[in-house]
Amino acid sequence: MLLRPHLCYYPAIRKALDDGLPLHGIAHITGGGLYDNIPRVLPDGLAAEIDSNTFNCPPIFKIIREAGGISDGDMFHAFNMGIGMVWMVPAASADAAIATADACGFRAMPIGSIVSGDMGVRIDGEG
Repeated sequence: MLLRPHLCYYPAIRKALDDGLPLHGIAHITGGGLYDNIPRVLPDGLAAEIDSNTFNCPPIFKIIREAGGISDGDMFHAFNMGIGMVWMVPAASADAAIATADACGFRAMPIGSIVSGDMGVRIDGEG
C-alpha cells in the first residue's frame, strides 16, 4: 500500500474544466496532509472545515497510528489519510463534481466546507 504510485487525477480535472465545472481550488494531498496542502489554495479570510467522519481512512493508517503511538493530528499532518485530492467547488456544484470524478474512475464525496477564517484547516471527528 505504501509503495503504490500516486494516482493521476488529470483526466478528472480535464473533464471538469471541459464541462465548465467551477473549480475554485484544487489541492493534491501529498506530504503535509490536509493541514499543509489545502491552505495553499485558500485566499485570505477563508479556512477549510473537514469532517473526517465523511470518509473511510484506509486500514494502513490505523496500523501506523497504533504502532507508532501517533496522534490523530500528526497523522493528518503527515499523511493523506485516504484523500488524494480535494476540489473546492460551490455547494450547488458538489453533485456535478462528484459525478465528474466518478465518471473518471475516482471515488468522490463531500468532506467539508470552506468558511470564513484564518486560511487554516480544522478537522472535526479526527480518528
